Amino acid sequence: MRTTLNIDDELMERVKKKAIESGKTITEIVENALRKETAGEVPERLRENFARVLTWRIRIPFIT
Repeated sequence: MRTTLNIDDELMERVKKKAIESGKTITEIVENALRKETAGEVPERLRENFARVLTWRIRIPFIT
């Protein structure tokens, strides 16, 4: 997907430098940073489905 971002000049210079040093593209550097930042986050619809399944599977009878 193509998108436009407004990135601080100093930060963009660091990204460009890292891309050159690592032999990667700027896109790869930005994608990897975004993946790290969002790791462990689950989209809302998946959370809702998981909650439904979990609720259904762990119903424990109420014992008094």
